[in-house]
Amino acid sequence: MAPAYDERSVVRTYVIEPQTTFVPFLERALGEAGLDVVAVSAGVDSERIALAKPDAVVVDVDFVEKGGPNALCQVRAAAPHATILAYTASDDAAFSAICTIAGTDALIAKSSGAGEFAATVRRTLAARRRTGRSRE
Repeated sequence: MAPAYDERSVVRTYVIEPQTTFVPFLERALGEAGLDVVAVSAGVDSERIALAKPDAVVVDVDFVEKGGPNALCQVRAAAPHATILAYTASDDAAFSAICTIAGTDALIAKSSGAGEFAATVRRTLAARRRTGRSRE
C-alpha cells in the first residue's frame, strides 16, 4: 500500500541528481511541496535508497548513469512503496511511456517553475494516498 500523505505529513524524499547545480532548486521546490529531503545522490545507489526508506524519490532521468528508464527500474526495486517522480527535459511521448512502464508515478518537466513542480509533487502524492495504489 502507498504511504499515507496529506498536507501535514512529513514526506521523506530521496533525490537523484547527477548535476549538482540543480540540487538547490530541487530542495527548494520539494520544500515548498512539504517534502523533507533526507538524502541526495548523483546516481542510483539501491542499498542507500533502501536504507533511507523514502516516501518519495525524485530522479533526474536525463542524466543518470545507464539511462533514465533503467534507473527508474532500479529505484522501484529498491523502494517499492515510494512515489517516484521523474524530472526531465524530454517531451517525447514514447520516452514518457517507457518511464511510466519503468516505474515512475509522474513526469515533471524541467521547464516548470518551482511552484508548478511543487504542485505536481503534491497532486501525485495525494493521488497515491486516495487510491492506495502501490506499484508492487
